[in-house]
Amino acid sequence: VWTFHDMWPFTGGCHYAFDCEEYTRECGKCPYLKKPGTGDLSHRIWLKKQKLFDTGKFTVITPSKWLNHCIKASSLLHELDVHTIHNPIDSFIFQPADRELACRNLKLDPAKKYILFGAATVKNVIKGYAFFAEAIQLLAASVDPDQVEIILFGKSKGDETKAFPLKTRNVTFIRSVDTLVELYSLAHVFVIPSLQDNLPNTIIESMLCGTPVVGFKTGGIPEMIDHKRNGYLADFKSSTSLAEGMQWILSLESYDILAHETRESVLRRYPAKGSVDKHINLYKALLDNTSNT
Repeated sequence: VWTFHDMWPFTGGCHYAFDCEEYTRECGKCPYLKKPGTGDLSHRIWLKKQKLFDTGKFTVITPSKWLNHCIKASSLLHELDVHTIHNPIDSFIFQPADRELACRNLKLDPAKKYILFGAATVKNVIKGYAFFAEAIQLLAASVDPDQVEIILFGKSKGDETKAFPLKTRNVTFIRSVDTLVELYSLAHVFVIPSLQDNLPNTIIESMLCGTPVVGFKTGGIPEMIDHKRNGYLADFKSSTSLAEGMQWILSLESYDILAHETRESVLRRYPAKGSVDKHINLYKALLDNTSNT
């Protein structure tokens, strides 16, 4: 049993194909190579994977329905047995923390509203940092700079804080889950402008802490965000739409209702026990099939 977290297993090398559909054929003519062609590196890798996968049968788990559909469309693994089971996130660990205490621990002002953006690497192209930066430039004109600030977390070069018109703090590396929970809990909105993503744990974590999320309509993200019910689905690659989403949440008078529904929606849709039970049932079924053959 193999859990896929991106598209790499069924492509000629890329983790996300974006607009390219060559993986639905046999790869080749790869737009990410300097010298694409019918027999290029991506096609040769595809052939090697085909040879390896032909030696044995396996079952696939995907956290998102989107990735499941991608596998079914692929030329390499479309005949496999694929099950969609979300990642289990502990709702007892990720739950709303005392906001004033969290702000005090991180030396922040509880009277202010914080916009949170984070990734393993802040400027990772796939995570859409450029769109976030542009959206903040647009947003800055419609918010009070004394009341709204930005918090970044993740590996960075240290120069990101200078790029924004609003006061920005870079937490960089987070060393404890408690700190991560505090960041989610004190933030007014978490922004994830990924250009393609499977089923990001950060969205579930943020929502479990009662913090609504703004993200693009791409990959598995539309499965997670219910537009204007637990966050905001922005038009793909639109910095303007991203800014509008942040503004909508920041100015919402019924924010407490939105925050409550945000956590409740995740508890309903992504219960950790449900994920565990589905994994156990799948393994039992596979073992039963093995013993009967």
